[in-house]
Amino acid sequence: MTNFQIGDIITGVDGNPGKYSLTTNETTMEVIEIRDDDIRVAMLDSKTQKQIKGNRYYVKPEHFRKVGNKKTMTNKPVYWECKDNGHSKFWASQIVKKGNIFILVRKWGRIGNNPQTMEQEFNTYSKAENILDDLIQEKERKGYKSIF
Repeated sequence: MTNFQIGDIITGVDGNPGKYSLTTNETTMEVIEIRDDDIRVAMLDSKTQKQIKGNRYYVKPEHFRKVGNKKTMTNKPVYWECKDNGHSKFWASQIVKKGNIFILVRKWGRIGNNPQTMEQEFNTYSKAENILDDLIQEKERKGYKSIF
């Protein structure tokens, strides 16, 4: 069974093509179907092979890692909550474009209280997005669940 969900954005585990020559860590794919032993992916982008965009393949999930999900990739706000072990916390984030700068805005705190806010500026959307993806993975490890 896989840990992936439909809508997850994944990439190859390492830089080597490994089992699949088209699915390295220079390629991003969206999980579009989950079966018992494998997942079906739609190719989103490849730094080396642009012609594969849109192609669909069945692959084994152990050769891939999650780098985001469809929610973060569309630049919509994300909102997560953690209610494990008596906690009542939230974490929200969004990438906002101002001129040529991309601002990663984060808010967090106890649900119902005044949040803390942090903003980070980046020269490119991809840099902001990479940080956001790392933060989301960190929140998942800490027990946060995606609300929207």
